[in-house]
Amino acid sequence: MDNALSQSIYHTLVYFDLFSYPLTREELYQYLWEGPKLSYAEFFKALEQLDDDRIVFSEGYYMLAGKQAHITVRRKRQWFVAKKMKIAKKAAKLYRYIPFVQAVYVCNQIQIGVDKDSDIDVFIVVKQGRIWITRFLVTMITALRGIRRSNKKTTDRICLSFYGVDTALNFSAIRIDSSPDIYLAYWLKTLIPIYDPHHVYRRIQLENTWADAHVRSKYEVHVSKEWFVKDHRMSKIVKRFFEIAWKGAYGDMVNNLAKGLQDTKMKKNRKSIQYEADSRVIISDNILKFHENDRRKLFQKLWQEAVA
Repeated sequence: MDNALSQSIYHTLVYFDLFSYPLTREELYQYLWEGPKLSYAEFFKALEQLDDDRIVFSEGYYMLAGKQAHITVRRKRQWFVAKKMKIAKKAAKLYRYIPFVQAVYVCNQIQIGVDKDSDIDVFIVVKQGRIWITRFLVTMITALRGIRRSNKKTTDRICLSFYGVDTALNFSAIRIDSSPDIYLAYWLKTLIPIYDPHHVYRRIQLENTWADAHVRSKYEVHVSKEWFVKDHRMSKIVKRFFEIAWKGAYGDMVNNLAKGLQDTKMKKNRKSIQYEADSRVIISDNILKFHENDRRKLFQKLWQEAVA
């Protein structure tokens, strides 16, 4: 096997080892970090010739040597993922009624790092110019249904930590200082669409081709029908009615009112890091990102030290 490919495989497995997540050969091809451009057949043939004592293959998975116990961890997580995806689907069924919601994704690599106590992070794409009213409605409805994450209740709760408008889907500007931002690159590649009537997922990938330089596979996501939510007649009617009612200058006024209410509340949070000069928390008319405990730099540091 080519040494460069062997190194790419090793670097990939080191990252996923941070989450105790061994990979199938298909996943290894899908998530290969800065690897040479190979077809499936070429990659699998090279993989059969892999001779690297840092890497082992067991029970259908590739992992770092000595980490075979992670197979059990991964298999156990499948139940947690299924449970949390069902909750996310219930939330998406509510969000499809909300005007200006363009798409909903489960994010933060839930399938890789989930445990039984995890919350459920979602990324919501909204129509440009209406991010504040949309967030207000999403927050209110999630809270009323008793599934919103709070400081005291996190397990199986929806974490509404990331919103973006449909005209600003390139996230290269929010990468952490140390390049590459490996977590953000994989964040993009592991988004799970659960409501996406306008096919925004494809647009996100096209807007973030910078990530392809690191994770080069043009793999299309395949979402289980069990998890995906579609519009129906009533949701379309309700959504369309309010999108027309809140169009133009009147809609701008409603959005600005919602912005003022939320901005006032945010400023009262003295413990927030919203004024720090980094991308952990972003408050703007294009992005609302509330990752107070953004661990991208930690994962970057651990990964870089391990592959050095």
